[in-house]
Amino acid sequence: MRPAAPRIGVVGAGILGTVLALRLAQGGARVTLLERAPTPGGLAGSMDFDGHRVDRFYHVIVPSDERMIALTEELGLGAELHFTPVGAGFFVDGRMHPFNGVGDFLRFPPLSPLGRARLAWIEGEGRFWYSAPSRAAVKALPEGLHRARYGSRRAGR
Repeated sequence: MRPAAPRIGVVGAGILGTVLALRLAQGGARVTLLERAPTPGGLAGSMDFDGHRVDRFYHVIVPSDERMIALTEELGLGAELHFTPVGAGFFVDGRMHPFNGVGDFLRFPPLSPLGRARLAWIEGEGRFWYSAPSRAAVKALPEGLHRARYGSRRAGR
């Protein structure tokens, strides 16, 4: 006699929960997928923002995401996947400010010229401190000087 298929409940219909439920079902389990929100997707879902569909969180699929693209193909959704150019920006004081390159950075109104200079300095310094050849330099910080404190000394609060 063949054993009964296990019954498994998966809580959360975000990417992880949904794929876990799929793989368990493919393995022969009887799966119930539970989700609190009215639609699946979790933080990878979208929401309405003043008449525009926007990502609920930072989860996106880019052309180099081979595993996610393979999953959409496996699910028969490959034709639904479209890549479009996107931009970045900051919503400050009721206005969206583009932030897609050096020109936008130089014109970024929420920061003063001094603030932009400080941010550029910290960005460049951060790239140095966290690059592979200079990880030893991080260890050379004075005893008790945490990296976050070091950064706040440079950038302000």
